[in-house]
Amino acid sequence: MSGPRRGGKGTAPAALGLPAASALVIGSIIGTGVFALPSALAPYGPISLVAFGVVTLGALALALTFGALAKRSPASGGPYVYAREAFGEFAGFLNAWSYWITAWAGNAAIVVAWVGYVEVFVNTGHDKWFSVLLALVGLWIPAAINLTGVRNTGAFQVVTTVLKFVPLVFMATVGLLFIDPDNFGSFNASGQSALGAISAAGAIALFSYLGLEAASVVAGRVREPGRNVPRATVYGTLVCAVIYILGTLAVFGTVSHGELGGSTAPFTDAANNILGGAWAGDLVAVAAIVSGIGALNGWTMLCAEMPYAAARDGLFPRAFARLRGDG
Repeated sequence: MSGPRRGGKGTAPAALGLPAASALVIGSIIGTGVFALPSALAPYGPISLVAFGVVTLGALALALTFGALAKRSPASGGPYVYAREAFGEFAGFLNAWSYWITAWAGNAAIVVAWVGYVEVFVNTGHDKWFSVLLALVGLWIPAAINLTGVRNTGAFQVVTTVLKFVPLVFMATVGLLFIDPDNFGSFNASGQSALGAISAAGAIALFSYLGLEAASVVAGRVREPGRNVPRATVYGTLVCAVIYILGTLAVFGTVSHGELGGSTAPFTDAANNILGGAWAGDLVAVAAIVSGIGALNGWTMLCAEMPYAAARDGLFPRAFARLRGDG
């Protein structure tokens, strides 16, 4: 199946270059969950890093697969397009429908976590209706940005990705210098067999790579998609893998195992231990807010692009295929 025409009236403009496409992949993978990930893995101990390594190999294999498929079918829709070409329209419809539901339901989960970090600074009393208002703001800001066009959406994604990386890169680099081996505790703290612990921790780590297909979903919006989508998918996944593994290792080594298991903000605790005082926690909260809004921006774009692709092929109502003048 040939991809849609690019540019022109009624067609999707190819406004995203390699940096923006890579930022979309990174921003879709790394949302707010990364900031609590070490606590989720703490019950298994450092053996969870082995699980992370195994899962990362699988994620890279998926990234390479999506890259190869994007070269063959460089059109918006990603998994939907590949399923439709391989198995027919019914399989394509099911893929588009299920992905679309997963995407906007996932946005609801992201915005709940995002509100939690915003309320570090406002609504500290956690008034229910104020929290609802904040959630609506968190959903509508990305929607408004997406409505201004693909170019602005991509630029915003690049900015938020760079900003969210500051504390994560700090922890994945400088944090390694402050590791105390005594903090690691037992290598396998789960009480299970090594295989059982790796399997259980791997199930948690697996969810950390959701979103690696993002560039393929918006392939029709990417310049030279046959070249840039595979590169963005692999580069983005690799960057996230390095940040995940080194960042988690640093947190394991700077926060005692007993404290880490009950922590609700492990990166905050690690930053406080490294820098001293409690002010670092506010910086981590700001980073989580930026990370969350960036993830919402990217996933909002995916929420629009998947039904657009299906409607373009006549499998969704035509209303989903309408474009504004700027795409």
